Amino acid sequence: MSTLAVMWEDVRSIPGAVPTQRRHSRVTTQDFRRDLLRHLIDYRPAGFRFARFKDEIIDVEIDGVRYECFGRCNYGVFLIADDGAVRFRSTSPAHTDDQEWFPANRELRAFVKCYSAFISSVFQVAAHFDEDTADQAERQATILEHWIRAVDVDALRCARTPTGLSGSPCWRRMTSRSHDRWSNICRPIGFLLPRRRWRAE
Repeated sequence: MSTLAVMWEDVRSIPGAVPTQRRHSRVTTQDFRRDLLRHLIDYRPAGFRFARFKDEIIDVEIDGVRYECFGRCNYGVFLIADDGAVRFRSTSPAHTDDQEWFPANRELRAFVKCYSAFISSVFQVAAHFDEDTADQAERQATILEHWIRAVDVDALRCARTPTGLSGSPCWRRMTSRSHDRWSNICRPIGFLLPRRRWRAE
């Protein structure tokens, strides 16, 4: 499925969400060079996929509040609020109201920088697959945390969510020092071994 189709399904799975697809539009080379979306690299093992052009962004209204959906991962979607802030909305049915929304960054530019640093850290951990990845996860999580704090000082702090509750920051979860968390992102078994490849041990 295309990225737009996958994002559309994700958004429609959110209770009370009313999505609207944008009309196709042409862009100039200069427009594309200035567009921040072009810097977001998909990472399929963890389901990270992003709009490539502005007309692939999905306008969506959730509980009467308007957002722009520009990306997704296996856990939910990334949305831009009216004030320009980037928020993460979980699509997991297991999450309660206070677990659905996670603040990410104050603006898209900061998100692009944090996400790029995150993906760089993922590949740094993956590059040391034949070493103690627990140590690498710890090291990369620390480096990533310092980078994110330098780019957006509030990105690792708890903030008020659209539901009025205090939300754990998206990047606080992404910088988890859990070895299992990093292993699942770098080499998720479900991605490497599709159902048709499984064999009973």
